[in-house]
Amino acid sequence: DLAVFGTTVYVAYQTGVYSGSATGSSVSSFSTQDCDAISAELGRLVGGKDNSLFELDSTGTRIDVFDHPNTAWDWNCFASGGAGIYVGGHDGLKSEIYLITIIDATGALAPPFPVAQLPAGELVRRIAFFGGFLVVATSKGVRIAQATQSGLLSLGPLIELGDTLGVAFEGRMAYVTCSSIPVHDNPGIVALDLSRFTAPLTPAYCAHSVLDTASTYTARDVATYDGRVLGLLATGGSNTLRYSSSTAYGTGKYWSGAI
Repeated sequence: DLAVFGTTVYVAYQTGVYSGSATGSSVSSFSTQDCDAISAELGRLVGGKDNSLFELDSTGTRIDVFDHPNTAWDWNCFASGGAGIYVGGHDGLKSEIYLITIIDATGALAPPFPVAQLPAGELVRRIAFFGGFLVVATSKGVRIAQATQSGLLSLGPLIELGDTLGVAFEGRMAYVTCSSIPVHDNPGIVALDLSRFTAPLTPAYCAHSVLDTASTYTARDVATYDGRVLGLLATGGSNTLRYSSSTAYGTGKYWSGAI
């Protein structure tokens, strides 16, 4: 996994964490702590390894936060919210989202408590928070959750997009990966408009960019930069980065039309 904290990039790799300047060309050892997931949230560098949650301080030293009682549990994603840090995980069958808050008296991270549970067999992949909503990418599609002031979540219905591995924001839009976009049947990126809801916790959505050939590609992640929506695609162990343009995907937004 990888996280950007200020101007420093942290890379979790096998038996340790490496760090380097975001504008540099090299990294060096930062911590010997093994991380399955790492993220910079609310000014903290947080990580997960198997069922353990922890914080890494400025020297790379591990500060324990919580061990899930289920030893088969894996923490795999983080997101900053208004009430604390959301963290998702699963044991291969059951998936839950927890909230980590900050202890006012000491500034330490408090042990998390569960705020949402997915149906059995639906596993959380990635989460992202914006404007009071948590976008939850899962093994079956995407859900929108609304957060209360205390951080509790109300999960919306499943938008069935298949295994959804990545999510990114730009303005009011949330972009998620899709393994097989409906109608097109090819992998790509779906756009969700969080300012327009067609039903409770169900935003308007459409295909944003679709790979133009049926292939073994998998849409692994999505990011936004400089007004572009970039999709990270993988096939046969090789990765490629593509963005919507007249030569790659075709234009990405339509405001009106008729057939």
